[in-house]
Amino acid sequence: EIGLDYVSCSPYRIPVAKLAAAHANLKGKVKVKEMGEK
Repeated sequence: EIGLDYVSCSPYRIPVAKLAAAHANLKGKVKVKEMGEK
């Protein structure tokens, strides 16, 4: 978990904010998977 519960941005930046949140979520899942393989 990256610790975000609220994000404030311009309406034009919402798609970018969603992509950044999704990227962080996927990156976290990869780290958990890698730790489980060791």
